[in-house]
Amino acid sequence: IKGLTTSAVNAEIPHSPVYNMGTDDEFTIQLKIKKGFSKFNLTTPDYQYKWPSILSKRQISDVFKTGWTISLNDNSWKLVIGRDRVDGGEGMVNIISSIQISGGTWHDLTVVCMKKVDGRRWVKLYTDGVLATVEAGVIVPQGDIDNDYPLTLGYLPGESSGNAADLNVYINEVKIFRTALPEAVVKETACDPSLHPGSPYFQYLAGYWPMKEGTGDKFLDKSNIGKDFQIKGAYFVGSD
Repeated sequence: IKGLTTSAVNAEIPHSPVYNMGTDDEFTIQLKIKKGFSKFNLTTPDYQYKWPSILSKRQISDVFKTGWTISLNDNSWKLVIGRDRVDGGEGMVNIISSIQISGGTWHDLTVVCMKKVDGRRWVKLYTDGVLATVEAGVIVPQGDIDNDYPLTLGYLPGESSGNAADLNVYINEVKIFRTALPEAVVKETACDPSLHPGSPYFQYLAGYWPMKEGTGDKFLDKSNIGKDFQIKGAYFVGSD
């Protein structure tokens, strides 16, 4: 996944309600990422990015738009989730991981959103299976976060800062579960190179993209949903 503008290499799935999380749905998002070298920093892959999206169901323009975005934040990462205030919600929250992700090494990023006793939703971020939010968790703003935007892997216009948002990352093992994975399962799956259909959580998948095809123009969904990412931009097939 590379690039800063509309010519970037990214991938999309057209809007589907299966990726909407409503007003009180529990969910888990997982992916593995390795930062590559930036053309603005050729000596180390520990380049500090300024907020480029790596996975989102949201749009950004001059104002925040309802939905969610996972993006890189300096030498770490963050989740932005909530509603555009114009739409009557309580606004967005930024939840920033307190654990750095070093370059040149694969890391597992996990977002778990669970419902509390009072009905509100509570989000936790994990890096490599370790709880990675400064707080134990953060309340998601009340309101419906559904939208009709595509699910996007990589470049999303808007919330980024110039050349420091020029992505060069490797991503695979993207998973979206329609349930909140327990912490013990998050720790266990952070070490797994893949998800076996025999897993008790396979039935909760809204999407599973290993992203290891090595050919073609799609990242294939191995869940029972079957919605593939369409790769966009001047991509190439082969080893890096």
